[in-house]
Amino acid sequence: SAGSTLGVILLLIGIPGFYATFARAAGALGVVGYILLFTAGALLGIGGGVFSLLALPWLAQVVPNFANVAPPPLVQNYFLFGGIVELIGGIAFGAAILLVRAPERVAAILLIIGTIVSFVSQMLSNVPHLGDLGTVLLVLSLAWMGVSLLTVHAEDRERVGEREPALRMRAQA
Repeated sequence: SAGSTLGVILLLIGIPGFYATFARAAGALGVVGYILLFTAGALLGIGGGVFSLLALPWLAQVVPNFANVAPPPLVQNYFLFGGIVELIGGIAFGAAILLVRAPERVAAILLIIGTIVSFVSQMLSNVPHLGDLGTVLLVLSLAWMGVSLLTVHAEDRERVGEREPALRMRAQA
C-alpha cells in the first residue's frame, strides 16, 4: 500500500543517519551491511510496494484466476534476490553494531533475528504470520535505531558542539 511504501522511504532516510554515528568504527562489515540493507529496502520496500500498488491490480483484471496462479519465475527470483540481500545486509549491519558496542545492541539483535525470520518465512510460505513477525522485528529494530539517533546520539552531538568553540580557540592560539 501507499502507507507502507511511505514508511519504507522514511526508514531509508533514517538508515544513513544512524550508520553515520558509528561508520568509522564499523569498518568494512558495517559498510557492506549498510549498503546491502539499504539496497534491500529499496528493492523490497519501494520496488515491492510499487509492484503491489500498480501491477497487481492490473494483473488481477487481465489474468483470469490470478490469485490462484503462481507468479512468474522472474518475479519470484526478484523477491528471492531481495530477500537474500536483506538477510546478508541485516546480519552484517547488526553484527557491525554489536562489534562496535553501540548503545543499540538490543536493536541490532532484533535486526538480525528479524531478517532471518523474514527470509525463512519466504522459504516456508505455509507457516502463517511468520513473515509478519519478521517484518515487525525488523521495523521495530530500525525504529529503535531512529529513536536512538534522535535521543542518545543527539546528546553526543550537543557535547561535541559545546567543545567546538574551545577546540577552535586552541587551534587559533
